[in-house]
Amino acid sequence: WKPKLVDATSSNKSAAAGYVGGLSVQGATGTGPAVKKALQIDRKNMLVVLLTDGAPNCLTGGGYSYGSTSSHLNMIISSNTQKAKIDVFAIQPYSSSYKQFCQDIAQKSGGKYKEVN
Repeated sequence: WKPKLVDATSSNKSAAAGYVGGLSVQGATGTGPAVKKALQIDRKNMLVVLLTDGAPNCLTGGGYSYGSTSSHLNMIISSNTQKAKIDVFAIQPYSSSYKQFCQDIAQKSGGKYKEVN
């Protein structure tokens, strides 16, 4: 939405919601690239909140099976040079490997893990 962090003003929140509302579902979850980008937007940022509803299955481009959970986790941890905490909210983790992936992100960054059912 924006190349840099912005203040959480009413107008910025409204604009961000409008942006997200205009996105279309692609059928893949690029957890690693998304968190990497969030970490790189501002290296002074010490907290990233990840809300995810799918197992990581897209490292680059569109489609499925681009990378493994370990490649996504490695991308996230290696991108976290500022040692930001990553709080993870997993929406209905449907498998033990998906749940473990989300827990690993939080644990390795000093963040928190929470299931949302």
